[in-house]
Amino acid sequence: MPELQRRLDIAIVGGGPAGAAMGLALRGYPGSVAVFDAKAAAMTSADQDAAGLDRRNVALAQSSVCIFKSLGVWSRAAADACPIRAIHVSEKSAFGVIRICCEEEGLEALGWVVPYHRLNGILQQTLNESTAVPLLSPAKVISIDTQDHGAVLNVEYNGDVIAVQAKLVILADGRDSLRRKIGFKVRTRDYRQTAVIANVESETPAAGVAYERFTEHGLLAVLPLTGNDHGVVWVHKSNYADELLNLDEAEFIAALQKDCGRRIGKIRKVGKRACYPLQAAWVTNMVHGPVLALGNTAHTLHPVAGQSFNLTMRNLAWLAEALFKTPDNPADADILRNWELSRRKEVRRVIRFTDFLARAFRLPLVSPLRSCLMVTLDSCHVLRRTLVLRGLGLLPPASRLASGLPVAADSHD
Repeated sequence: MPELQRRLDIAIVGGGPAGAAMGLALRGYPGSVAVFDAKAAAMTSADQDAAGLDRRNVALAQSSVCIFKSLGVWSRAAADACPIRAIHVSEKSAFGVIRICCEEEGLEALGWVVPYHRLNGILQQTLNESTAVPLLSPAKVISIDTQDHGAVLNVEYNGDVIAVQAKLVILADGRDSLRRKIGFKVRTRDYRQTAVIANVESETPAAGVAYERFTEHGLLAVLPLTGNDHGVVWVHKSNYADELLNLDEAEFIAALQKDCGRRIGKIRKVGKRACYPLQAAWVTNMVHGPVLALGNTAHTLHPVAGQSFNLTMRNLAWLAEALFKTPDNPADADILRNWELSRRKEVRRVIRFTDFLARAFRLPLVSPLRSCLMVTLDSCHVLRRTLVLRGLGLLPPASRLASGLPVAADSHD
């Protein structure tokens, strides 16, 4: 086990994709940095299959892929990534449709789909290979006590509870109880919906096409995977989602096929199914004294449009750039305030946008208006391209990491 330092410049709480990526972005930071993860180290894909874990998928925008390239992890993740070359948006029993193609937008791809646990494992493996930022796991942060000049973390590690002093804490573990105890004010919206997650095999190859279809139940997203496999996110009212989990395979396929239509051909197999209640939650301010919220701690959004994790990647890229400007004082109030102010506009816009989509398509009486809007977007290339570039995080300004540059001009591993 790596040795736990009792004094740190920056403590990152949470070793999931957000926390691990933040640790990688700070490898060249001149101060001391460590990542604390309450879970054991990520399992290999074979171990995941043996344990029967769900294989959620992450849709990465091009800006996120650029950041991962700058962090030196994309070459590993690309082997398991499937490019999204086209996106087809429609509403069941309505005439409107939006078709987006990467060639028409002048892009290599509109995004990439990567298995969640594979991405997390690669990030943690890369972090472990670097001695600059140790990944401590399992290391559970029980509490965080803020002080005038930093914070004290009480950490369960190697059978002991150890007090660790840190100038700045980046909270990225998604625990609501911890962020509320620290004093973050959290706003929530319960959609009273549940996402049913599964990977399916159909008779038609995925061919890099992603489908977003709005049904009377909610969003149905079908993401392309390798071969004839597709990743499905199927949103329903919460009381019906449990019933879907209990259907046998043939019954589940029949219900899914009805909503999906023939776009991916006949569905032949369904993998392990899982449910996730959908509730948006976001902090009103991402900085609270010497503690900063990142990832799911800062915002958890409805999966429509796949914005939540990609927004996190843009936030952490700009954060790393800001922290390199004050290596002697990572909790410098002006630097953190400026970072938060610079990110606030996009964060609020994305929250409003995803919330609008999640609720607007649940109103059956405005279906003709939605169809007309989709027809307009489909036919107006300038407007459609602006929305595409904004959704992919490609509108300026871009962080150094998103531009293919090191986080700081003199940074090093």
